[in-house]
Amino acid sequence: MKKYNPKIIDESAHSLPFLLLVRDIILTALCWLLFIYFLRDAFQFFADVFTYAMDGFTGAENYESFKIVDTLILYIEIILITNGIYILWAIYNKLRFQGKTRRRTAPSVTADEIATRFKLNPRDIESWQKSQILVVHHEKNGRVASIAKV
Repeated sequence: MKKYNPKIIDESAHSLPFLLLVRDIILTALCWLLFIYFLRDAFQFFADVFTYAMDGFTGAENYESFKIVDTLILYIEIILITNGIYILWAIYNKLRFQGKTRRRTAPSVTADEIATRFKLNPRDIESWQKSQILVVHHEKNGRVASIAKV
């Protein structure tokens, strides 16, 4: 099992130098401000929708941000059509492949097969399979030169 360095995972923010921590905080704040800036039109739109609802759903032509509604409806239609196609494709595949088992796991490789492939002793391979860690050294041509248990 590979061991991890707990400092990288558990203590990353606390182990940073002070200036890097300040830099990260400033960059994070700038990213949030940019995100809010890019959503300013959406905030205006939802404020207009709220005002429109409070006014009794009258005078929609008075709200400048409502011009985007046609584009939003088009996006929703495209999303619904695409999802409908995906659902029909899933139903088609279910009907086509129902009851057929095409997904099979690969058969297990035996120690004899490995020994034949790499020209090694099958007993050695069985003992290596029981060990937790092995170090394998290869020759320049890719053949196994030596194996050591750790």
